[in-house]
Amino acid sequence: MKITRIIAVICAVVTIGIALSYNALTTQADTKQYNPIPLKDVDDETISVSALKHLKAWDAVLNVETKPALVQTVTANDLASLGLGDYPSFAHKSLVLVIFKGDFNLNKFPGSRGPEAKDRKAKYVAEVLDLDTGDVLLTMSSPNGGAFRKALNDPNLPEDIEQ
Repeated sequence: MKITRIIAVICAVVTIGIALSYNALTTQADTKQYNPIPLKDVDDETISVSALKHLKAWDAVLNVETKPALVQTVTANDLASLGLGDYPSFAHKSLVLVIFKGDFNLNKFPGSRGPEAKDRKAKYVAEVLDLDTGDVLLTMSSPNGGAFRKALNDPNLPEDIEQ
């Protein structure tokens, strides 16, 4: 009878230890998780902080000086006219475009690294967010900013040449 109790106590202690370890691991992982918030009636700083949290959740931001170069509400038509692509599924959504200037590791994004991939970095990353939900709908990058010339109204940004 005593051995049964001892075994039961040991099992309980081990189970509690495993649960505490799991909780510590998941809590640590959750600190990097991106939790979108509605962005409809907030200022540009709140919007850019939310978008930057998304990039940081993927460990894509390589420096602390990353700053928004543009925070602008847009429509799906605006995205197309800015040369950022045609997205008919965004037609009835309230959108905001956030373009960041900094140093980014593109290999950190899911699906961005194949078996023969080389290190991919960019100086500009843009995100399109749904203002109603805060969800990131689209992430784009530009190694030197050339893809965002029109959006940033800066014709001097250098061409993006694949290496």
